[in-house]
This record gives sequence, C-alpha cells and structure tokens, in this order.
Amino acid sequence: MGTWSAGNFQNDAALDFVEDVLKTATTEVEAFSASPRGGIEDLDVVLAGMAIHLALHEHCNASAPNLDLALNLREKVLRIYDEQIDSLKPKGDHKAQRRAIIEDTLRKYEAAAREGG
Repeated sequence: MGTWSAGNFQNDAALDFVEDVLKTATTEVEAFSASPRGGIEDLDVVLAGMAIHLALHEHCNASAPNLDLALNLREKVLRIYDEQIDSLKPKGDHKAQRRAIIEDTLRKYEAAAREGG
C-alpha cells in the first residue's frame, strides 16, 4: 500500500517498524500473562511493556491491546502487587503511590483494548 499521508506513521515502512518495536515490548507482557507464575520482581518490566504498547497505540498507529490479555493482567498484577509488595519494605508512601500508577496503567490498557477491539 505504501504511503497514504504525510505523517511519520502513515506509511507501511513506519508501521512495520512500529510493529517490530511493539512485538519487543509485548513479548514479556504476554509471557507473564500466560505463565501461572510471577512475582513482584516481574512487574516493572511488564508495566513498562504495557506503557510502551499504550504509547505506540496512542501516538504511532500501533494495534490496540487485546481485551482478554488486559483483563487477565489487571487481576494478576494487582494480586501479586498486594501480596508481595511488603516483602520489598517500601518506605514512606511509595507503596500507595506505586499502586496508584499501576492501577492507572492497567485502566488505560483496558480502555485502549475496549476502544480498539
């Protein structure tokens, strides 16, 4: 199809590149979701992958997240966070601040999946 407009992400070559970056970002997210295991140490990479996916979707015409994946991640990430965060001995209000950011990321990921699917 080639180029269909003047924007940086409105041509096949750029979107192929975006999809390659997206695949890298979502590989860990999908593996984490599919695994029956997971720990608090996995959450930073998973949430970074989700945030990258959101940015690519919102600004670079990347595909939307999968809704089933988003719903599974919401349950799994929050459960692990709540069960294991105290083992890291967070100081001050870090625990509450981090949870709020995690909730916001999960909400946005689910919303993007609902809008895109």
